[in-house]
Amino acid sequence: LKSMDMNIDSFYVDEPKIPLPSKDGTWSLDSGSFRRYSYSRMPPVDWLEWSLKAYTGMETNHEVESTLPYGMITTDVDITGGSIDAANWKRSFDESNATQLPRLFLVTANGDPLKDGGVYFKHIYEEVIKQVEAETPNSTEKQPQIKYVETTSGHTGHYIFELPIFEDTMKEWYAEMKRAHSRKLN
Repeated sequence: LKSMDMNIDSFYVDEPKIPLPSKDGTWSLDSGSFRRYSYSRMPPVDWLEWSLKAYTGMETNHEVESTLPYGMITTDVDITGGSIDAANWKRSFDESNATQLPRLFLVTANGDPLKDGGVYFKHIYEEVIKQVEAETPNSTEKQPQIKYVETTSGHTGHYIFELPIFEDTMKEWYAEMKRAHSRKLN
């Protein structure tokens, strides 16, 4: 696939802020993980409140947030630019004349308010892989598998508390980049 005239062979997504689709056609920034872990972060970081207000215009008053019905923290703008729509990925792949989708390296954390969105993105990308493979069942070139890592810490905690997981993921991603570079040279 291409982005800004660059071929994309792999990409690393670390604990993304991915909204979930709502029944009314809007995007919900609310989820089970958001409700469970939105107040369990390393102070004094208020980025979650800042981003919530930036995406939805909603004031981030804790008393107000806690009384909202589940799923009501929404925006009608797809802040991901269409990346959580399998059809968009498939269309981009078809238009690119690529033979393989980029390999996804995805990290989520069990104690992260953004975990549910990251897991949702994983399911979207798995669907894209299935669609591409279904169209080329006799192809000898298989689509790349997702490298999915679920850490036990909170948001970005694995950089400090689970360093071997981070190092192993980076080594594998680096090896993938070297393979892609080697393929382009040949």
